[in-house]
Amino acid sequence: RNGTGLILSIHITHHAGTSLCNAMKQADLSVPSFACMGDHDKWPNNTLKATDKPWDTRNETNDMVEALREIFQFLSWEFHSWKNLHRTDWEHPRLTSLLIVRDPLERFLAGGKCGEWHHRLENDPTPDTQDDYWEYANSDCAYNYALHILTKTDPQKAPSEKILLEEAQSLLQRFTFVIDQACFTKSLVELGKELNLELNVPSLKREGRKRMHHELVKERFSNDTLYEYVKHRFRYDIALYEWAKTQSIVRCD
Repeated sequence: RNGTGLILSIHITHHAGTSLCNAMKQADLSVPSFACMGDHDKWPNNTLKATDKPWDTRNETNDMVEALREIFQFLSWEFHSWKNLHRTDWEHPRLTSLLIVRDPLERFLAGGKCGEWHHRLENDPTPDTQDDYWEYANSDCAYNYALHILTKTDPQKAPSEKILLEEAQSLLQRFTFVIDQACFTKSLVELGKELNLELNVPSLKREGRKRMHHELVKERFSNDTLYEYVKHRFRYDIALYEWAKTQSIVRCD
């Protein structure tokens, strides 16, 4: 955007959003505080905060980009449920959008779990925590979580998960960049080249090792029945991730 654009990241929980924010800070971009979503006291008057809702129209997108770019060069949106991101004008000439995608089963096991399990389940499943993990596996956090944030139709009203998958894919095609967390560092190096930024990217945990295989993820569940159940619950989330990897700025496989 010739140095005049606003970079907006869709931050899905445990998709390296905070690491991305830190990389942008190190590149000396002006960003909000708290994972690039805070500083609401500095937000321009009559503009929507990062946690309010997506911009609903072409005109609203234009107004928000113009107002926010006066203060910030990069910010993140984080939503924990459906908000219809499709109405935002992602094709706006001064808006650069990006999304980091992640293996849903790895996200399920990540520390700092979703919702009420944030502190209840800090480690991988053990014989002592199987009951809690089964409860977690039956929560909304463990049912096509990322997919349901990215759809056009309210997931509660959708006729099928397949339609939601197609809608999420159509949204990802409108984003400027998609990043696969499996090779986060390499992806941000390429992103820096595209944006003409010197991104001094710190490595993620496990970065540099061979990408985690599903066999290893399965071992971490310590219960084949639980693993297969969660995998079934995430089947459309997994399908979205497998497709999104083909759209990533770097092909990690």
